[in-house]
Amino acid sequence: MDPYGEPFYQALSHDPVRLSQVERAERYAIRLLPFIPRGLPVFQSHGIGHSRAIIRHLNCIFTIPGLSPSTEETALLYMAAWFHDLGYLHPESVHNRGTHADLSGDMIRRDPVIRDLVVQSERQALDTVVRCHDSRADLTRISNYGSDHRVSLMAALFRLADAADIGTDRCPPEVFALIEDGLDEHSRRHWLAHQNVLGCRVAYPFIRILVHDLQNPFFSRMILPHLEEDCRSTGMILQRYGFSQFSIVCRRNKAETVQIASSLP
Repeated sequence: MDPYGEPFYQALSHDPVRLSQVERAERYAIRLLPFIPRGLPVFQSHGIGHSRAIIRHLNCIFTIPGLSPSTEETALLYMAAWFHDLGYLHPESVHNRGTHADLSGDMIRRDPVIRDLVVQSERQALDTVVRCHDSRADLTRISNYGSDHRVSLMAALFRLADAADIGTDRCPPEVFALIEDGLDEHSRRHWLAHQNVLGCRVAYPFIRILVHDLQNPFFSRMILPHLEEDCRSTGMILQRYGFSQFSIVCRRNKAETVQIASSLP
């Protein structure tokens, strides 16, 4: 059960075998994720709360009309939510955070517990989804490996679910107050950018963001451009499968709404 009171793995409620597989992945990841170091280049939290937020976004994505993910695809994405940031456990990622996606893929391949969770035919798909959640990975080069899994589509949807976790809980003000004096200016602005976000919901074909201030310069320069780029890069894949590209809608209250034009097709 999700801490917010909703069925957490609702898309697998009809498949007890797959549900058990994902729950085992969760239990294992919960043992690992607390050991991600708090190196300053890793600005926001990449722990258990982040994985749970991604799963909530995935549950919204699974309701896209016509998507109809298979139980294999659903389990793959749930497991990716738990394992995609394992690379941050490696000390190398503290100095070069851009390596974390590939490090996560390497860890998934060699970890005996994770290998036992995923059959050989699905291991390559999980590896690809995890490696390609980084915005710099080219989704158009993904192969489906001749399998029944829509690997490129799953990778695109996972990138969106990951990118949509931009809320204050990833950079909580209570923590910021304690560490602000040790942050450089770039880090400080990154924390303030996240603290402008009241909430974010994936509601196809929109990503709806509720903010304190629509004009917040840190939010508009440090969060929106990355999310816009993720909408564009995933949009090319979504269109291949007959789905619309996601657009970003920001609002402060019901009377004030702004649609980000650059994220439209």
